[in-house]
Amino acid sequence: MISNQKKDHMRFLKNPTVADVAIGEYLSNTFTINRMGSTVTIKPDPKTGAVIFFMSTTCKDCNFEAIEAYSEQFQFKTYLFVDGKQSFIDELREKYKSFIIEQADISTLYTEINIEVVPWVYALNSMGQIVSGGIFNNIDRLRVKIAPLIDVFGTGDTSE
Repeated sequence: MISNQKKDHMRFLKNPTVADVAIGEYLSNTFTINRMGSTVTIKPDPKTGAVIFFMSTTCKDCNFEAIEAYSEQFQFKTYLFVDGKQSFIDELREKYKSFIIEQADISTLYTEINIEVVPWVYALNSMGQIVSGGIFNNIDRLRVKIAPLIDVFGTGDTSE
């Protein structure tokens, strides 16, 4: 009995605090993104899939420079959900015209599609299945997280 009590403090190490990426599962194609009840429908590109970012302006690890670098290197269909002020969302829309950018609420995203932490990224195949994803804070980590799409489709440029 005492030996079990001595190990109780280590139990948390066996249970991850962030949900594993559900590889092969389908991301809900329509979900609520904020407390106002706004919904979005995810439609991956029929050839190359999609990359979906979840960020916040109040998150110290949410490096928007990684998004900048991504936009310069890749042409995948991209969704960007940001928990932040509308003025910032408008700036992002002006800067990244090819992205689908929406103001979102992280607590709503958690309830709807289990986004527990930000910055988070999902890579989806053309059928909407999650092929990879996870936490990132720079372009190198981001490239690792979306590697299955990069390995198959390169930069995601469908005009080639």
